[in-house]
Amino acid sequence: PILPCLLRHMLQRGALAEALVLARSTADSTHFSHSLEWLLYSVLQAEVAASSLRRKRERAAMQAASAPASAVAGPADHAAAAEACAVPDAAAGETGAEPKPAGGAQDMGGAVAAVAAAAEGLERKMLGVVIWLLRHFPEFLEVVVSVARKTEEREWGELFEAAGRPSSLLEECFAKCQLRTAACYILVIDKLEGASTGQSQALRLLQAVLEARQYALGGELVRFLMRSGREFVAASVDDETFLRFGFTSTSPLERADMLQATVLRILSDHAGGLLSSLDLSSLVAFTRGTQFDLSAFLFNERLGLARLEDFPTALTTVHTLLAGGGERLAGRLEAEFLLAHMRAAGCTEWVVVLATLLQRKQLLLELFQDDRVLWRAYSRTLQGKAFSRLYSKLLAALESDMN
Repeated sequence: PILPCLLRHMLQRGALAEALVLARSTADSTHFSHSLEWLLYSVLQAEVAASSLRRKRERAAMQAASAPASAVAGPADHAAAAEACAVPDAAAGETGAEPKPAGGAQDMGGAVAAVAAAAEGLERKMLGVVIWLLRHFPEFLEVVVSVARKTEEREWGELFEAAGRPSSLLEECFAKCQLRTAACYILVIDKLEGASTGQSQALRLLQAVLEARQYALGGELVRFLMRSGREFVAASVDDETFLRFGFTSTSPLERADMLQATVLRILSDHAGGLLSSLDLSSLVAFTRGTQFDLSAFLFNERLGLARLEDFPTALTTVHTLLAGGGERLAGRLEAEFLLAHMRAAGCTEWVVVLATLLQRKQLLLELFQDDRVLWRAYSRTLQGKAFSRLYSKLLAALESDMN
């Protein structure tokens, strides 16, 4: 793409204002974000190459400096010295300096180190300038982490030295409600700032993601946390800096168990809130997205949150929430999904409500034949004005079989 090439050329010339104007004039283009990524990626790779060159030159300079001054250099030594003194054309052109022949081993080493440092300094300055440019656009946070995902982990140090600490960038994602981008920073935080920080930030993000009803993303975070706990145990890491959520033990195994329990508590609290508010569609989406064990949760709550005290109100509410008695395909599928979990958990009241909604006569008969009291209460409810029109055929069929 031409835009990143133009921007890099302008930034190298110091035309920062002009580069910003050009970038803003193309900000609405389809490939603008990709162009910013390519600009940052190319400059980062140049810095990584300059750093590698510097380390190579420093080793060569140290070897040359450690050689005896009176030593007679052979052809092989001259070839090595020439290679050490060689400067890439790009670096030499940007600094405007030409390498000069060294008068001795120490002079040669100093010249090599100076030229390499100048080349690396230019790239480091360029990386900072590119970050300055990117910060003027809302794509900044996404571009940085996208480039990180396209590069090797050993290159992240240079990138985030210029862009800022990953935890600080994560806070910016929170402030701007960019939760998907924030999730991409979790792995970077885990690698650069430690597993403890990565886990605590992932738990915090999980709560925000669930609140925003982004359940597929929540599932990704749950899997990351579970994997992180297992890796923590495998590495037998003792870490006293677990910052949040009540973690105090430094035992890797205990920490992993507590991490799993904390994830389960966060998921259970969210499921309980959805069930209490009868937000059944969201409960289904949550269970599918996070792979939450809904049956186990309902079994534990069958005498608590999962217990229905007011059957008529529940039937009316559920009928409305699940699209008019399950007439929509999505509504029927959600009701079938919930019915299977309610039956597995032994939540009889909910089974009756959902089986009525789905017109599951045979299932209702199985329940009522073992509980005549429940049948009489159910029959009186469906004979009421609120339900007589909706479920008159179902009630007639049930009465025929029950009698």
